[in-house]
Amino acid sequence: MMQDLKISIAKLQSGEERSFNMVIPAKSCQLPEEHVEAIQPIVIEGTITHAGDFFVLLANVTTRLRMQCTRCLVEFEKDVHLAIEEELRKAEGSEDFVELSGDDDLYSTFLGHEIDVGQIALEHLVLSLPIKRLCHPECLGLCPICGQDRNKNKCECKDENIDPRLQALKKILNKENQF
Repeated sequence: MMQDLKISIAKLQSGEERSFNMVIPAKSCQLPEEHVEAIQPIVIEGTITHAGDFFVLLANVTTRLRMQCTRCLVEFEKDVHLAIEEELRKAEGSEDFVELSGDDDLYSTFLGHEIDVGQIALEHLVLSLPIKRLCHPECLGLCPICGQDRNKNKCECKDENIDPRLQALKKILNKENQF
């Protein structure tokens, strides 16, 4: 479970800026993605600025992640450097009910007098992950027939299964090859 990494904005006056430097130990951070884990501490550095009726969060997030390749299933590591720029507005209401106005789609909202920088950084980190996590761009993946890693060995398997939608085309091609 991730520890709370909140910044109090209660005494921050309009135009003022507050710097922060936070570290989330790798072992205490559980990312909500399967086969993705932080193997180095997540470092969050940045500033929060009171800009009148909203706040501007500028932060840099760095860490190293271990992921599983979606093609060959091999684990690999990747350094992550992420820049965050987020505009935040205080929501009206209580923790049980938040009333949103028409302008709230332009801003992220928060309750109370603290902004949870750790949660914002975690959300941006997860959203920055690629859908296809590849160990390298030319990854050949696993053979669908024998299951062998095509990056390590070339297999001689031939895929004889034809998509049922193309079965008629195969019959036509076979007739033409007979002449």
